[in-house]
Amino acid sequence: SLSGRRAELILLKMQELHEEGRMRVPPSFGTFKKVLDCWANTSEAGAAQRAEDLLSLAEKLYGAGDTNMRPDLEGYISVITAWSSSYASEAPERIQKHLTTIKKRRAEGDTIFKMNDRIYAALIQAYANSGRENSASTALSIFEATPEDMRTTPVYNALIQAQGGDSSKAEDLLQEMHHLYFMDGNDFVEPDVESFNSVLQAWLRSGSPMTAWRCDGIFKRMQSLSSSGELNAKPNSRTFDLVISALAQDWGAELGKLDSYLSLLKQHYQSGECDCAPTVTSYTEAIKAWCRKDDDPRAFLRAKALLDEMHELAKDGVDSVRPNRNTYEVYLKALSQQRFLDARAELASDVVIKMKENQVDVDEDLRPCLQRCFLPLDHFPSWVVMVDDSVTPQSHWIQ
Repeated sequence: SLSGRRAELILLKMQELHEEGRMRVPPSFGTFKKVLDCWANTSEAGAAQRAEDLLSLAEKLYGAGDTNMRPDLEGYISVITAWSSSYASEAPERIQKHLTTIKKRRAEGDTIFKMNDRIYAALIQAYANSGRENSASTALSIFEATPEDMRTTPVYNALIQAQGGDSSKAEDLLQEMHHLYFMDGNDFVEPDVESFNSVLQAWLRSGSPMTAWRCDGIFKRMQSLSSSGELNAKPNSRTFDLVISALAQDWGAELGKLDSYLSLLKQHYQSGECDCAPTVTSYTEAIKAWCRKDDDPRAFLRAKALLDEMHELAKDGVDSVRPNRNTYEVYLKALSQQRFLDARAELASDVVIKMKENQVDVDEDLRPCLQRCFLPLDHFPSWVVMVDDSVTPQSHWIQ
């Protein structure tokens, strides 16, 4: 999708062309709304504030007499959506301000301006993402104030997300959705993949020793319900990220199961399921888990194979799996601790080249780790590395 920043540049160009007489019709609020949608659907820093500023500009232009710039309900919802996913502490208050405007416009006779399930979901999500201590209880209060005919799947999903690490409450809400959909026939509360992913996220945040086991079970349940056609809840990339992260963080998990999930993820993607693209999160978590298994010298070789696989997939155009700084840091820390690996320096040099290809800089935290990789093996055991001219990397790029 088009980034908000790029969309704004296009909007400015349209206005410039109109002022020069090369574009007959000036930008309207319909044009502004497309830019607002871009900001609402991007993860760019400051997206919510940029959407807010753009909406304020439209309001001022309308107040100055430009009737084509009167904001409509969808414009306000775009800004509300941007705030709901911003993780900003002030997001709930920003949304409440727009709710006041919506109620005012309705009181003025604009019947299109009325509350809907998307607005309630956004307000609940804003509290869920605000980091406030009372976010779960406040979200529940908003949910209880939501008219029953507007308690739809997005509203339930937002409420599940607001539970934080309370996995028990999250599962209760999912079970409530199941009952409403299957037993009461309420099609507006059909659990979807986001519903299940939100419960998986709650388990991951819970710190429970049962997290890996439960996430594995939820994944299998999603597969069963989707393959039977009972629900449209087929696992996507986010699902795999959450389950693999849960397994990777469980010290007692079988690492072979991680590899099985990665293989299944690739299988889904290669069969044409674009929403199951391999991700840097899944692979980095798996590499971290294999690197942690220091009682088996073959474990690091498996981590290296996974990093090589990431490079190959990225080379083939799967940009979502391109290694990032965190990936290389996990790998290099493990490599620097390999006491019996003769090719340590050579592997470090190869990684430096790949880092440069992927535009990852060697910063002050990574530099000592890399230099340790170039130390002769007979320097072990030692926990002190003198970073000076006596350690000469094979690549001038890290100096």
